[in-house]
Amino acid sequence: QEWLLSTSGLSTGEYLNGTGFGCVYPNGYGINYLPGEHIFKFGIESKRSSSETNTKAFRESLLKALRDMRKVCEEVNGKYSEHNKL
Repeated sequence: QEWLLSTSGLSTGEYLNGTGFGCVYPNGYGINYLPGEHIFKFGIESKRSSSETNTKAFRESLLKALRDMRKVCEEVNGKYSEHNKL
């Protein structure tokens, strides 16, 4: 079985400027995420040689999903977080 999405979470998201997490297959994506108190960082990796991947499009889809989740949380909580910068 091919796992086209490979992920890893790292701690101390507020202190690391950047990291990497490679994709397992040439036509897949590698993502790491670094949660902090008021920030959530992501690193997205794919192979330029693959005609099946598009890191920019993946990033835009991830941002849309995060914004959608924020909207749901705001509706449930009835408030806006001042720390949110999406």
